[in-house]
Amino acid sequence: MSSKFRGYKQTTFKPASGNSGASFIDPKPTVVQIIPGDTDGLILAVDSLKDLDVEIPLWSNRSTTPRPDYLFLEWLPEGENTYIPVSEMEEIPSSVPVSDFPLKRVIPYRYFQNRTGGFKFRYRLELWNTSPSQSEDTAILIDRLGPVFVDNEPRVAVSETLITDASLARDNGVICEIPDFSELRPLEVRAAVAWLDEIVDNLPDAADLDYFGLLPDDRLITIPEAKLRALGSGLHYVLCVLIDKAGNESKLTFPTEVVVALGELPNSLQPPTVPQADVDGITRQDAFDGVKVHVSPFLDYEENDSIVIDWGGERTAPITISQLLPFDLKVPVPWSLMKGLYDFTEGGDQKVSVKYEVLRGVHPISSSAIDIQANFAYTGPENPDEPDPVNRTLTAVSVWGASNIKDALVASDEGKDATAKINLYDSPKVGDVLTVFWNGVALSSDPYTVTGSESANQEIAFVVPWNDISPNPINLELPVYYTIAVPGSKNPQFSLSSKVNVQAVKIVLDEAQYETGGIGMYVCSGLIEVAGEWGVNVLIPPSEYLKEGVDLSLAWRSYYSDGLTEIPGTSLIMTKYPVSKEDEQDGILWFIPYEKHLKPTYGGEAEQYGYGRAQYQIVILGEPVPSNSSAIMIAMGRGGSPDSCEIPPPRPIKHD
Repeated sequence: MSSKFRGYKQTTFKPASGNSGASFIDPKPTVVQIIPGDTDGLILAVDSLKDLDVEIPLWSNRSTTPRPDYLFLEWLPEGENTYIPVSEMEEIPSSVPVSDFPLKRVIPYRYFQNRTGGFKFRYRLELWNTSPSQSEDTAILIDRLGPVFVDNEPRVAVSETLITDASLARDNGVICEIPDFSELRPLEVRAAVAWLDEIVDNLPDAADLDYFGLLPDDRLITIPEAKLRALGSGLHYVLCVLIDKAGNESKLTFPTEVVVALGELPNSLQPPTVPQADVDGITRQDAFDGVKVHVSPFLDYEENDSIVIDWGGERTAPITISQLLPFDLKVPVPWSLMKGLYDFTEGGDQKVSVKYEVLRGVHPISSSAIDIQANFAYTGPENPDEPDPVNRTLTAVSVWGASNIKDALVASDEGKDATAKINLYDSPKVGDVLTVFWNGVALSSDPYTVTGSESANQEIAFVVPWNDISPNPINLELPVYYTIAVPGSKNPQFSLSSKVNVQAVKIVLDEAQYETGGIGMYVCSGLIEVAGEWGVNVLIPPSEYLKEGVDLSLAWRSYYSDGLTEIPGTSLIMTKYPVSKEDEQDGILWFIPYEKHLKPTYGGEAEQYGYGRAQYQIVILGEPVPSNSSAIMIAMGRGGSPDSCEIPPPRPIKHD
């Protein structure tokens, strides 16, 4: 039996006057545990589980002789006619000093361990001279049964099923009706009521209750507005225990759920949109990408409000608006929910009603609904990674050219059709259509349609026409895969992609480009300064082979005017030239210094010009591939002088 409310019970009872009205020779005894002022002699339930302390007052004509008085303690249970002894006869000799009175005695617990109800307690005397005497009765009431609710599942009733600012202002809180009950002394019953944001097995301590006091006759109590505002919007619970004057508690009521939505509620909700559904409805590809319902701005939202999507009657888990901002809010819908609503037996396009709810706490404010189409039907083996359109259980395509090298086409395959092969998956369905895609485009040759006559894991071959290969004759990682579908299907399944090394023609790297400013030759006025040194730039052009980290070598050679004889000491060779990510996009500007590599081409009036030749080489698939090259005229003489360029040259082009 709980004792958390005991202090309140013992200190709040009001004394009552009056006695039984009977007149006896001796004064009545005192039972210490009786609640002060209680005319029925009620004892706290907790005290009824142990011996009762009694006090016997000094009686008249007490013995002053060697003969003792004899004391008897007895009581009369309610409904019985005979007093029952509750102690052994006791001699009280005259030697007991008056100061020992009142005598302290007990009624042993064993006499009332299994009894409840009313008792009349008295003491009886046989005086030293054999004269009988008895006291006035003292009433005792033992009550160990708490209030009993009338209903088997009692719940506190609240004035409103939805608590809002308006209802709080009207009622100055929340009016609650305590469930009906039966009790020996109902007017003295107290209610302990807690308003919480969680369900508990036991009420809080008395100091933390939201109501603790005598229960009004109409059983109505009010929970203060401040309590609800402290908890905020959400699902609240109200629970109650009743306590009688003896401290017996009722059972805890079942929790009453109360929806609380405070503040100005969201309004002006617009219908949702699902942009992914605008063209073909929602497909498995959309589900894999992540379906999102778009919610446009509305009024009076709070950032801790939540959004729930109602997808065909199934609701997503709430997500707070703060996690979704800014507007338009994009609310995800999980694949498991969409899949669970789709009828795979029926297949095809299926209508789905979509709306959203804004939750203030747990109170929903709903938008209007829109209808969209969803289609998740597919053919082929089950995909363990659905809704991923790529099914890793499908064997990859292998590609063979005339050279008979797996997943590679070489120069000897130029101009010839290739073959793509797959192994048929388990349990193919008649009518399944298998289509091979070459570099993302379906082969121009016929796809394969399952007839039902195929053997298990049969190899299926497809012609890869040279016309499909020729637009990309050089691609070191050309993707090839196949799909499974039926005519009109929106959800083809894809195999994993094979990477085919296609070098069906000889690789030719573009020539280096000479940066002459449009003159067509290198001249003095075209010299540029880089880091304090003068010279010219050569551009290594971007290409699919110029990639970050490739093995790149650069070479420059200078020639006399015959264009054939190399000028000694003028070559510039760079191996392992570092290629950056930016170089992939823009190419490489390679600087050729003037003094060592360009100036020697001028030999005075008899040798006024020379030639330069730049070439680069990239290692591709382990083989060095050189670029083409051409010569560029170098004319580094200056007018009015037999010397080479003036440094700095007139009207130089400055580079940072």
